[in-house]
Amino acid sequence: MPRLIDYKRRVLVAGALSAAAGLSPAHGASFAQKATMPADLNAMRPLIHVLKASMRPVCIDAAQELGAIGAHTQHFDLHLRGALLDAHDAKALAHALHVFAKQSALRLRSFSASYNPGIGDIAASALLAALPSDLVELGLVGCCLTDRSGEEALHFMLRSTGLKVMCVEDNDFSQTMKARIEQAGLSLAGCLLVV
Repeated sequence: MPRLIDYKRRVLVAGALSAAAGLSPAHGASFAQKATMPADLNAMRPLIHVLKASMRPVCIDAAQELGAIGAHTQHFDLHLRGALLDAHDAKALAHALHVFAKQSALRLRSFSASYNPGIGDIAASALLAALPSDLVELGLVGCCLTDRSGEEALHFMLRSTGLKVMCVEDNDFSQTMKARIEQAGLSLAGCLLVV
C-alpha cells in the first residue's frame, strides 16, 4: 500500500510540475515520455509556439511535424512555402530560431520561406541572421526581397559552412546584387545557387 501512495504522489507532483512548466501530454505522448524528453526537443517548444500563434495553416502543420520529432532525431527541416507570412510572423520566427539555436544541438538542415512576399526586407534580414551557419538548404524564392536583404544574404553566405542549395530567384535584387550573390556562391564548394 505505501508504494501505491508514493507512486500516486509522484504522479500528482509530476503533473503539477508539468502544468507549471507549460508541458502537456500532446500528440499521443504520455507525461512520462514528455518528462523524459531530451532538452533538445524541449528547446523546440518556443519555435512550435510561434508557428502555432501565426494561425497560418502551413505553419500549424509545420508545428505539428516538429512536435512529432523523435528523441533520436539529429536534424530537421522547416519549410513554410506559401504560408502567407508577414513581417511580424517572420520576425517572431527569426527570434524563435535564434533562441532555439542557443539551446539545442538539433540541427536545422533545410529552411524555406519561399513565396511569402509579405515578409519584407527587414524581417527577411532577421531570418537570415538567425539561420545556423551549418544550414544545408535555403529557399527564399519570390519574397519581394531587395538589395537591403541581399546584403544579409551575402553575410549568411560568408559564414556558411555547409550550404549545398540556395534558391533566391524571383526577388527584386538589382543586377549588381545578383552578380555579388553569384560571386559569393563561387566560394561555396558544391553549392547549387539560383538567383
